[in-house]
Amino acid sequence: MLVLTDGSGYALGEGDVTVAPSPAPVWLVHLGGFPLGYDDPTLDAVQASGGGAAASVDEALTRLAIGLSGRA
Repeated sequence: MLVLTDGSGYALGEGDVTVAPSPAPVWLVHLGGFPLGYDDPTLDAVQASGGGAAASVDEALTRLAIGLSGRA
């Protein structure tokens, strides 16, 4: 799963967003630059899925393919 983001900043403070676990790797693609951080539920979901963060769609797809090739 690719999640495309703009350059909006990281909002500090408590949020009321629930992030469901994903059976597929979640990749955050930051088209406008990387944020200062992630809220805990988002970070947990990305890490638990085996995904990550990338600066472009091409980078995310390459890293996803490499990760999936090791699962055979």
